Order: sequence, then structure tokens, then C-alpha cells
Amino acid sequence: MVDSEPSGVRRLPAPPSTGLYTPPSGYTGTATVDTPGISVDVRPMPGGHRNTYAQQAHGPIMSIPGVPKPKRQILIMPSVFEGRPPVILFTYTQACLAKQRNCERMIWADINGPKMYYSHTDAVHEYNAVINSLRQGGLYRIKSENRRWSILWSTHPTGELLDAMKANQKTNHYPGSQNLGRKDLLWRNVSKMQRSFGRSYNITPQGYILPKGNKEWEAARTLQADALWIWKPCSQSCGRGIKVLSSDLSAEDQKDLAHKRGIVQRYVPNPLLINGYKFDLRVYVVVLSYEPLKIYVNTEGLVRLSTTKYSSDPSTLACRTMHLTNYSVNKLSEAFVQNKDDGKDAKVGDGDDSEEVDEPEEEALASKWSFAELRKYMEQHDLDYDVSSSASMTWLSRLCLLWSRSSLVSGAELLIRKGVVGELEAQQVPIQQAALRAMALMS
Repeated sequence: MVDSEPSGVRRLPAPPSTGLYTPPSGYTGTATVDTPGISVDVRPMPGGHRNTYAQQAHGPIMSIPGVPKPKRQILIMPSVFEGRPPVILFTYTQACLAKQRNCERMIWADINGPKMYYSHTDAVHEYNAVINSLRQGGLYRIKSENRRWSILWSTHPTGELLDAMKANQKTNHYPGSQNLGRKDLLWRNVSKMQRSFGRSYNITPQGYILPKGNKEWEAARTLQADALWIWKPCSQSCGRGIKVLSSDLSAEDQKDLAHKRGIVQRYVPNPLLINGYKFDLRVYVVVLSYEPLKIYVNTEGLVRLSTTKYSSDPSTLACRTMHLTNYSVNKLSEAFVQNKDDGKDAKVGDGDDSEEVDEPEEEALASKWSFAELRKYMEQHDLDYDVSSSASMTWLSRLCLLWSRSSLVSGAELLIRKGVVGELEAQQVPIQQAALRAMALMS
């Protein structure tokens, strides 16, 4: 039973044949249980101080001193470039089971030195991976209205925020990077580059931004009656709202999509399959600077597989676990298999690209692979992994060049050169069977 009056006092159930001690009105100290010869302070006082009132009433009581929290320590990596400041190194957590990176050049900061802070606002979803990395990196969290932070994790920074930022403050977004992250803006910028550079920027299927481009899409469906299309909301993620459609739309779908904001693209009809399953590549890219353009690409990444074997039959278009490779969608499938990072679950043997219904296998196919596992699979099936990887790198470079030419960059160019912002991108790259080209069909 919890007592609500007076404030701060908890009443605990008394053993049989004993009374229940209740402090007088206005007393807000710790609660005690009145039992024959025993009195226990159930809420330790700060610094180990005893509750003098309870001690007078019941004699000596047990007191538990507070345990100080261990201080966090920051690991610093000196720059290899002369005159550049050091950076904070975020090591791998034990939970990720990854081999720890080389720390020979690292220096521990003074544990009694100034603290460093981060702020994570409510404007974006809070991921445990982000919070745990920042905490393990030695940073302390403060409220978003407090401007003492060194790292701000939030939405795209406003001009006012950028003006107020100091040289030692970083955000997780470049200003204007929504030109890559929003699907409608991405296609708009790609189409501009196609008009300027022609076939060099044929890196994604034809798209139409709805509802403005609805008439053009209707004409395209008329000319391509057998084509399939994929519709996505402009700024959603994790597979939310995505639809795969045929050219022959129902009256309900035509009415709905004619007034809904989104982008529709020609669906890749012949995707490269792994043992009959559709997949994409999640490539992790760090963009340190756009002027000059400086990109680092992780040599490892994720291969995300669907959990239902692929079919181009129009009757299967509503099957999200067949046509979408998003982890958020497929993790709910009964056929999803966790990769245990020991290589046992990632079966890369002979597969069957047929369109038959799933059948039980002796060894389940893991639903996530590493790039190393994909290379092994492609080598076994006479596919050139290096050609595919090179095409992906070309696509990523052109994507970054596309953004750097955007007019939205010019206003933030000085701040970017100062290095006050940074960007981490994770792009999904489906691969087409015919040419093994990197496609910009972002999920």
C-alpha cells in the first residue's frame, strides 16, 4: 500500500500482530516498519546520514551509505594531420560482439578534467545504439535547452542554431542534407543532374512526385501496361506506407494516390536474388566535408534479405516480406533467422531462384549477412562482387556530388569548411540482375 499523505512517505505492510508506524503530519523523511525490536530505514539518506527522528523513536537503525557513480572517461585520438585538433574515439560496446579497433594511438583524457556533454532532442527517435555509444564514449547527457553540449543529436539544424554554434560543437546533420534523405527531394535533384549530365546520372528508375506528377504517371502507365511500380511516402522510414502496384490500378488506389504526397518509381522487375530471396545492401558512408568533398566508406556493411521468396506475379504485390527488405518489416516474419555472427547461420550454398512457395530447408538462411558473406556467395555463383562494389561506390560518389551542387549548400558553406557539422549516411542499394548496377531505390 502506498501512502499519498503526507508527501514522500511510503507505508509498508506490517507483519502479523504488529502495528504500522506512521510519521506525524508534515514529516517527509524515510518510512520505517514497526516490528518488535527491529527498525529498518528503507530509503538511504544522502552521504550515509541517519534519520534522527526515527533513531529517537526506535533506537539505533541500519543506514546504507550512498554509492558514488564512477566517473566517465573520454578516449582521444590525435589527428594525423598537422594543426588539426584531436577527436573523440567511440569504441565498440561489448554488446555488439565486434572485434575492438586498434587503440595504440589513443590517449585517455584526464578523468578529473572538464566534462563533455551531449543532447538528444525529442524531435528524432531515440536509438539505444546512439545513446549507449555516447555514454560509453564518456559524454554526459543534458537537456536540449542547455547549450553546453558538444554533440547535438536532432533534426536538421536551423540557420539560427548554426549561427550560435561554437567551433567545438557538432551536430549529426549537414544543413540541407534532406536533399538526400527525403525521397521526393532526392528524385528532384537526380532529375536535375540528368538534364545537365545525361546518362551519367541514370542511377535510378524513372520517378514521379505525386500528386503534382500524377498526370505524367498516368501517361506512363498507359504506355507501359505490364510495368510494376513502387510508391513511397516522401519522408517515412522502416518500410512504412510502401506499396508495390501494377499499371492497372483500382479506382480506389487511383483516387487515393492522386491526392497523397509521395514518390512513385518504376519497380525493378529483375532483381538479383540470393537463393530466391530479394536483398539490398546497406552501405555506411561518413561524409567529413563537401567543400572539398571528402567521403569515407566502410568496407563492411549489411546485406538485408526478405523472408519470402521473390515472385513478379501481380498477385503477390501485397506481400511485404517478399518485396521489401526492411528489417523493421521482416523481423516480424516467422521465417526471419537471426545471424549469430559465428558464420553458422549464414548459409551461402547452392540456391534455387525459382518462384515456388517457401519450403522448409535443413539449414535456415540467415536474414542478414555481412559483405564478406555476400562475396563468398557471389564467387560460388560466378558473379563478380568487385564489379558490383565498384558500381555502388560510383553511385554513392555521384549522390554526394549531387548534394554538394545543391543551392541549399551555399548558405552553409563557411560553416562546413569550419567543420562544425558532420553527417553519417546509411544508403540502401538494391542490385539489378541484368547489369549489376547500383540503383538509388532508397527504402
